[in-house]
Amino acid sequence: NFAHKGGAIADFGKTTIKDSLICNNVGVHGGAIYTDSKKEFIIENSVFRDNLAIQTLDYCYIKQIIYEKYPNLAGLRYRYSSNCEVLSGIGGAIFSNTVLTIDNSLFNHNTAKYGGAISYDSDLLTEYYSNRDLDYSGNGGKLLKYSVTSILKIKNSIFTNNEATNTSCGNLSMLVDDPYGGSGDNIHAEGGAIFGALREFVLYNSTFEHNLAENDGGALCV
Repeated sequence: NFAHKGGAIADFGKTTIKDSLICNNVGVHGGAIYTDSKKEFIIENSVFRDNLAIQTLDYCYIKQIIYEKYPNLAGLRYRYSSNCEVLSGIGGAIFSNTVLTIDNSLFNHNTAKYGGAISYDSDLLTEYYSNRDLDYSGNGGKLLKYSVTSILKIKNSIFTNNEATNTSCGNLSMLVDDPYGGSGDNIHAEGGAIFGALREFVLYNSTFEHNLAENDGGALCV
């Protein structure tokens, strides 16, 4: 399955998952699931395997042409603005902007740039983007929001072989190759299993094993 938001499921307050296998999905925001609501999202006795969150401009960005003069460069300067408030390539299995409760579940071999298995909308990225005129977040330096519903509760679960790495594809190369110092930001890949600035994080009787991040937090960057 493939979608812009949630490769398999886009939830806005109506979903509970039990006794399920969710695998081989691809999304831009949440490889398998995108959830954004004021209601709690509950996952029990389920498996998330081989889901992928990709980085791409194809579904999130518009291109604006700006004419500017440079001492040593001629032609047009291209500036990219986002139609989405959420970064692309975030949350290999789940992107959450709600209260997420996980019990007795397995997350295996999920991949994203931020949060190989799970990611929240986060202000952890602010330091990378707040002083940039042209940035991968597409917000022109605007600070990313911190959600009051960013609560994650995990118990009796296993996270194994999830990875935070560059997942760029499609037209992302237009921004990565920008000659004027704009950043595609393929340098930072954070939270092999979980990424996000969480208001509350509860972890009980769970295992994190063989997760990998190219930069910070092989298992957790929270």
